[in-house]
Amino acid sequence: MSNKIPVGVLLILGLVMLIPGRVARAQTELRALSVTRLLVPGADSVPEGKLELTTTWRMGWYAHQFDHQGRSQDPELLSTRAVLGVRTIVGLLDTKYVGLEMGTVLPIVFAWSQNSATDESLSAVGLGDIPIGLKVRVYAERDWSLAVGLGVGVPTGDQAAGTGDGNTRLTTGILLSANPVDGLTLDWSTTFGGTAGVSDSELETVATWGLATEVGVAWVSRKGFFRQVTPALEVAWSMHAVPRADHPYQHKLSLNLGLTFQLSRRILMVQGVQIDLAGSNTPHGVMWFMSTSFLI
Repeated sequence: MSNKIPVGVLLILGLVMLIPGRVARAQTELRALSVTRLLVPGADSVPEGKLELTTTWRMGWYAHQFDHQGRSQDPELLSTRAVLGVRTIVGLLDTKYVGLEMGTVLPIVFAWSQNSATDESLSAVGLGDIPIGLKVRVYAERDWSLAVGLGVGVPTGDQAAGTGDGNTRLTTGILLSANPVDGLTLDWSTTFGGTAGVSDSELETVATWGLATEVGVAWVSRKGFFRQVTPALEVAWSMHAVPRADHPYQHKLSLNLGLTFQLSRRILMVQGVQIDLAGSNTPHGVMWFMSTSFLI
């Protein structure tokens, strides 16, 4: 069987990459799927019978600097949001044809905001919304693999305080990881999801839908310095919408830059930064992220 990616698959990927994706309420939220490099989930699953334990810290600084038409405006609301999380993923099955993992994250949210127009400031600390994820690897060759991801977001955070959004989230997506040329790795993800809940401020039902497309590229040498330290770059384009005329859609284009440090066969450390490049009707800013993963 050939280890090259079929032309049909490449054509499908090219079409899907044109679709905008879902933007989270805050880019600091965590996902309960194993990650190959920085933030984009990979298609390969945790080995059967193994436990991947990851401690992660994300801190972002955001401003509402673009209106719903993408035009720049003077930001009145500045916010800082940080999440300290422990992600646990268990490998349930790992054969030549099928891989299966299940995971969850326990997040602690630190949030602060300042409105320059009203001189009002708010701060909160507490448990965030808990994600639960399932990844099923459905196909694998020597140089590439394909998986399906499923996710549920449980609204355990405090919506009034700002540590959660009060919505139940359901997502599904397609993940692909490949090694197209020697030393170069590619991780690609496209997800579709929706949320449903009740707004505390307006006491009305809120429903949203969205799409997300992400792609990551990393250079991994088989020897020398880049065998232990891997530079990586990821691009994420996302969009979500509320089916109401007074809530225009939101979209955002972000760039992730970072390094992964392979400290040992079972310990991986990540340091990186996310920069929001463009978008509309959603906060923009910079996020610093770091994590350490242990395979037990």
